[in-house]
Amino acid sequence: QSPCPPVPPPFPPPPCRKTLQPLLLCVTPAAIEVQPLRPSTRIEGIAAAAAPAHGAAARAPSAEVAAVCWALHEDGSLSCHQATKPPGGGGSQLDSLRAALLRAFERRTSATRLAFRVDAFEEGSCVTSSPEVTLFVDAARGAPDSIKARLSAASDDCIVGQVEYGPMTLSVSNSSSDLVPIGVRLLLGASHPHQVPSSIRLFGRTVSTVDGERRWYDLPFTPAESIVGQRSFSLTLAPAHSGAGPPVLNAVEVFGATRREFGFDMQVTALSAKHLTPSAASSVHGGEGGLRRRQILVGLETALTELRVFHAVAAATGGGGGGAGAGV
Repeated sequence: QSPCPPVPPPFPPPPCRKTLQPLLLCVTPAAIEVQPLRPSTRIEGIAAAAAPAHGAAARAPSAEVAAVCWALHEDGSLSCHQATKPPGGGGSQLDSLRAALLRAFERRTSATRLAFRVDAFEEGSCVTSSPEVTLFVDAARGAPDSIKARLSAASDDCIVGQVEYGPMTLSVSNSSSDLVPIGVRLLLGASHPHQVPSSIRLFGRTVSTVDGERRWYDLPFTPAESIVGQRSFSLTLAPAHSGAGPPVLNAVEVFGATRREFGFDMQVTALSAKHLTPSAASSVHGGEGGLRRRQILVGLETALTELRVFHAVAAATGGGGGGAGAGV
């Protein structure tokens, strides 16, 4: 029994009109997919169930199954087909959302200012020490663990930019599918107070700094920034205010929350409604591709209607049909 392709919780698989072969119907914002299950023997009954949407099972990082379909064969055997979640739990819709958000970030200007709550970091915890969080700095050499140690708040070390009048880039990578970054803190001016970067740029927005002052800069993320930067994000530190030397970075702290604490699915739904609904509607209802999708939907709706009528008549007349209607 080969697994079904990655899909959100599907309809119970309907049989094909002509062959009565069970099909898996997957409707996503990006496409409509139909895949036959191709059983080795005739199927007498089918049933499907979505994976738990609440509780500990749904929050477990290993809960990668979106739905399960059981097929009862005419010889009495039972086969199970699993539909797995795409990496990151969002599939093509999440990728499309991230692309749309990146385009929105590109429209930001240096004048863009965002307001955040003073307790923004209290929604999560510091995750810098997590083995799933990796720090990279283009001006530093060595293993990621050594870079993380040098940029620890408990260390007196620092990283100095390699180019005197050039910027320095800090990149953060996250390999945990259950961890969502919600912000980052940078310590500047601790060892070289006159080599503080003149600004910090992230997600298309710019944050100004103060020259000659030792200070932690709190950089909370918006929900859109957290979703875009879930796997990785970068910060660009501009050259020093004085122009007398390259920028210097003293320490980094990354803050994150679990998907449940962050409300990942709710945030994705809200942002998708804002950024994807108009384009998705135009792509579904416009052009040759949209026409083809409408034809497929009409055909499927007709097939399901006829199938319901067939089973209703068979049940009323005492006809056969086994349990084939159980999954419809």
